[in-house]
Amino acid sequence: MTAIAAGSITSRPIRNAGAKAMAAPIMNAAEDCCARPGIAKLQLLVRRENVKAGAFYQSTATKEAQTIVFAKWLDGRAAT
Repeated sequence: MTAIAAGSITSRPIRNAGAKAMAAPIMNAAEDCCARPGIAKLQLLVRRENVKAGAFYQSTATKEAQTIVFAKWLDGRAAT
């Protein structure tokens, strides 16, 4: 499932085969939605251990960027 709000897109894992067939069309729609108002770059955050998501995004010609992400939970949780 994908949601677009306030310039960001969030998604949850697609669990069944029928829904997986929709992943590429959803990604294409998200790209079109961003490109229409002139957004030039789409950035995706994927955890290294999420191999399936990484493979999917690579299959859509998305390239891995050499970026470091810093995160801090404000409620005291351990960093993830």
